[in-house]
Amino acid sequence: LLPSSIDLAQNFTFTGTVTGAGGGKVLQVVSSTFSTQTDSSSTSFADTGMSLSITPSSTSSKILVFANHTGLLKEASNNAGEIQLGRTISGGSYSSIRVFDSNFARNNSTALNVVGGTATSCLDSPNTTSAITYKTRFRCDVTAASAVRVQQNNCVASITAMEISA
Repeated sequence: LLPSSIDLAQNFTFTGTVTGAGGGKVLQVVSSTFSTQTDSSSTSFADTGMSLSITPSSTSSKILVFANHTGLLKEASNNAGEIQLGRTISGGSYSSIRVFDSNFARNNSTALNVVGGTATSCLDSPNTTSAITYKTRFRCDVTAASAVRVQQNNCVASITAMEISA
């Protein structure tokens, strides 16, 4: 039977063991925005300008990353863009984690095409307590004949990283 009223001011004490508890807590959150219009006319990846750094407190921690880009476009030709999320650890070499938009703004025409935005989330297991820099990179996906762009008219892009305990 349920009581007809509950006294919320009452103190409760739990005695016993909770199994399976302890993991999955958010230990820290780092967030950054970027709003500089950035172009690329290359089929090689270039930085979008958006990045952030986080230093995990344990090698067993996971990092949950959310990245969001807005104001995507291709200027002309039958072109399109591609964006990827990646990381460097302690200033080391860049490593791609995932492509989160391929072929953005493609419309099978030579006309300018502006599209809204794209986003991704990723649960990374970096196995380090060194500083990790997460960033996005982009490129022309089809041809270098015309530019692709992120943050058209200085739209705001954002990236957030959360350290999750094991």
